[in-house]
Order: sequence, then C-alpha cells, then structure tokens
Amino acid sequence: MQERREKMLALVAHWRESGLTQKVFCDQVGVTLSKFSYWVAKAREESSEGFMQLSGNAPSAMVELTYPNGVKLQATADLSLLSRLIHLY
Repeated sequence: MQERREKMLALVAHWRESGLTQKVFCDQVGVTLSKFSYWVAKAREESSEGFMQLSGNAPSAMVELTYPNGVKLQATADLSLLSRLIHLY
C-alpha cells in the first residue's frame, strides 16, 4: 500500500511540472482520471502547511499569502487585512 501511495504522489508531482491537464496526463500514463484526481487532492492535503504565527510590530512588513490552489497574494502585515484575505478562500 505504501509503495502505491509513493508511486501516485510521484505521478502527481510529475503532472504538476508537466503543464498538462489532468486528463491528458492520465491518458499518457494510463491512470484513470478519477483515481488521479483523488491522489491530487490527497497530495494537496498532505502538502498543506497550515498557518504560521506572525510576530513583530513593523506595519509596513510585506507578507506573502499562498492559497492551496497556488494563487499568491502580497500584502502588508495588517492583521485585519490578512484575516479578510484568508477568509476569501
């Protein structure tokens, strides 16, 4: 079971670098789209870093927020703004 998991997570990593759609990639490697989509979601869950604690009083400090879908936002370390950006997702 562990070997299968490692193989599928490696395929997900390869797909992310390929620039192909999931369907095209699955057709090329001989995996069903539904099975591959499951492993993409699983990889996303496992790679989620969660939240980091922010500290410091520098109001102009820049923070980069990366959503699970890969969208990156840069904002000042204004806690109310960061809270709103996080809740948008």
